[in-house]
Amino acid sequence: MDENSNDFSEAVDKCFNLLFLADRGVNRTESLSVACRLIKLGDSTNLLRRVRSKYNMESDADDSLWLMNVFRRADERFSRAKSTYESSCFSQETINLEGKRKLYSKLGQLAHCTMVNQRIDSNMKLILVSLKRGKLDDVLKWVNENRTQYGPLESIVAAKVACAHALSHMGLGEYKTAALEFLDVDCVALGDTFDQVILPHDVATYGGLCALATYDRSEIQQRVFEKDHAWLGLAPEVRKIIKEAAMLCVEYLQTIKKTLVLDMYVYQHVEWLLSQIREKALLEYAQPFASLRMCTMASQFRSSVPDLEEELMALIKKNKLEACIDSQTKVLYKNAHFQPKK
Repeated sequence: MDENSNDFSEAVDKCFNLLFLADRGVNRTESLSVACRLIKLGDSTNLLRRVRSKYNMESDADDSLWLMNVFRRADERFSRAKSTYESSCFSQETINLEGKRKLYSKLGQLAHCTMVNQRIDSNMKLILVSLKRGKLDDVLKWVNENRTQYGPLESIVAAKVACAHALSHMGLGEYKTAALEFLDVDCVALGDTFDQVILPHDVATYGGLCALATYDRSEIQQRVFEKDHAWLGLAPEVRKIIKEAAMLCVEYLQTIKKTLVLDMYVYQHVEWLLSQIREKALLEYAQPFASLRMCTMASQFRSSVPDLEEELMALIKKNKLEACIDSQTKVLYKNAHFQPKK
């Protein structure tokens, strides 16, 4: 029974991934068809009904037979539960320590009925469900409980908790905190033990993007390269982006953007992260120069001069770039070196 339950849980995870891809227009018809077949591995009639309704799908030929089997299994489970309950009513002497444990469990008072490792395992399941439902504040609550109430965690559990914490902060738009958490993940311990949520390659990708968007070069050097983080080798494309010169970094980011917009956890943040990385690249490129021809800079950043001028003006207005632009000659001057033509 536990094995069947685990199989169905994996099927549901795959189903939601397929629905996500269908929403993004990736093999829509095939994705929806496979998702419905996966749903019918279990007994969730409501889930199948919602999917069919949302995507205006016709019923399959075997839907009626599947529904009959679902109701039959439900009746059998009810009969067994009723029989067990009735027998327990006539056997008060069987209400022992195990019975009390079940009672506390139903009341939600897990501290009275479980060992520490059981409570940690329970919290990890709550974290997983909360992540899948997008309840990020709940994730932070369960992460905090695991970290503060149960002493030092095993390396695998600690890695999973750090991943959940980082994903929650990224989902809430707290990218600098997310970068710190991703840097703390022990990818060797993590391995594929949390593959229903995240893999080491994803840790490197998300962590690298958040770090690039929120850290300056000195922080990246100090917190990433000097510590020689293991995950740098897990995502060569991200390592290349972090190490490359500013304009090459921006160019290479565009090549992985198509993949990122199909990622369930990062797709909502791609535009903001890439815009911040581009801003930093522009500032880093301009930093050593007293004056700079925008035509040269535009060619390096694969942009037109008018578009680049708008970007630079936006940075000046935000007080991120202390400079002036000569619109006639299309030259960027640092403020101390600006001499308007007479």
